Amino acid sequence: MAGHEWDWFQREKYIGRLRENVQKRTFTRWINLHLEKCNPLLEVKDLFVDIQDGKILMALLEVLSGHNGKSPGWESYGKLCTWVRG
Repeated sequence: MAGHEWDWFQREKYIGRLRENVQKRTFTRWINLHLEKCNPLLEVKDLFVDIQDGKILMALLEVLSGHNGKSPGWESYGKLCTWVRG
């Protein structure tokens, strides 16, 4: 009986890792689809590494919102950051 329980837990752990990898790849592709609109072109290769400094996330926010940090109404990235934090 114990062997079957171990197999079940191992299976669930494996499925969880697969699901996480699929979600990571899907979100990375979704981000890159939107970042194609940036000039200069930006690309995410490793999701967790590339978004750490926030620059990719700010560029994504600009693309999704239709505003950039220097457009009318946004005096600086600082104001945009304040808006993001709510």
